Amino acid sequence: MPPASLPVGKAEFIGVRLANLIELRGTSTQPVHHISFKGLIFRHAARTFMETREPLLRSDWTFYR
Repeated sequence: MPPASLPVGKAEFIGVRLANLIELRGTSTQPVHHISFKGLIFRHAARTFMETREPLLRSDWTFYR
């Protein structure tokens, strides 16, 4: 967290070389729900193009090539 005296408009967070910038995990009995993100900009993430492992969008399955 930035110091309370730092204006939010000047705060900066950089997570360099991460393949997964956000990961939410739930269970069948305690699923993740009511999550909302607004105004986020993602940069500096690791490239995943041509990786042998590809998780499917909106599912818990993963492809291995």
